[in-house]
Amino acid sequence: MSLESFLQFKISKDGLKPRKLDSLPRFALICGAISSGKKSLAFYNLDDFAYIDMSDLRFINADFKSFIEKNNIKNLIINEPCTEFELGNLERCYILSSNKNYSYKDFIKIKLDFLDYEEFISFSKKNYSPSEHLSNYLLLGQNPANVELSALNAALNTQKILKQSLSENEIIALKELALKIGTQTSILNLFKEFLKHKKISKNDFFKCIYSLEDKFLLHWVKHIDKNLKKPYFCDFSMKNSLSFKKDFSKTYENLIANELLMVYDEIFYDYDISFIIKSANLGILCEAFTNKDFIKLKSKKLSKRAKDLGINQILVLSLNEQFKDSFDGVKFIGQTLNTWLISKELNDWD
Repeated sequence: MSLESFLQFKISKDGLKPRKLDSLPRFALICGAISSGKKSLAFYNLDDFAYIDMSDLRFINADFKSFIEKNNIKNLIINEPCTEFELGNLERCYILSSNKNYSYKDFIKIKLDFLDYEEFISFSKKNYSPSEHLSNYLLLGQNPANVELSALNAALNTQKILKQSLSENEIIALKELALKIGTQTSILNLFKEFLKHKKISKNDFFKCIYSLEDKFLLHWVKHIDKNLKKPYFCDFSMKNSLSFKKDFSKTYENLIANELLMVYDEIFYDYDISFIIKSANLGILCEAFTNKDFIKLKSKKLSKRAKDLGINQILVLSLNEQFKDSFDGVKFIGQTLNTWLISKELNDWD
């Protein structure tokens, strides 16, 4: 009766928005953070389906194959699998998991990120100007559930989601990480800070950090040629949901890191250059309030470092400055963040 009980729930598709993953294979494992929109994506892409939520406390492990055959189910969505199961004959099936390490047989694994800027705009019901959309994006972040909320309610909603899905230790660790976003640090240093709040073994703390990575809440960007790294949240607005200490430059940097990682497999950082994309021979400066003259003063040092790293162009992302220049064979392209967020996949800034 456990599985049969789920058939009484009717899922409404009203108000669901398309994502950039506009088509899915017949059998897909959709992985992503809690509240990243996995269920909405699956519901949007299927008609006439059964939905089984294995995270429901009332769920009891049962025979999926018999359930599928008895009820003549063609399309099935399974949320947060927690036990082993065998499926019968289906036309389409989507499994949803917030665990990076989960896999199921030969299902094609698809990672669903939080919203990028273009998706954020499409989710908004208001006819804002480009500058208003960007301002809201910086305030509200990438969680689909927060798009229409006020900044205060978005922060409270994020807190609610984290409290429901994380342990006490994971939340304390996230609060420590919120103070280190975009700052060179190590898990060992974070552990020392954590001990000021609560006693925990080093091994357990390391497991805690790895768990946050596995839940798609945290990622690290490595130094280009040293064994060093910086932490970033997978939804950049989490920083302001976990700390009253504001640091716009780090939130700005986190936003750009996340948008880059939706396009490129790997990015790095350097002391002088915010982010480096080896595959594109590109360096990026996250300078919200810079201007062309300031960059010109730094161009000699920046161009030397760029050439050492094999970079032939540096993209300067600010809120209001656009320019083109070059120094010693290295191109400097200034572009507003708003423009770049729309064009980044085309690499057409040059």
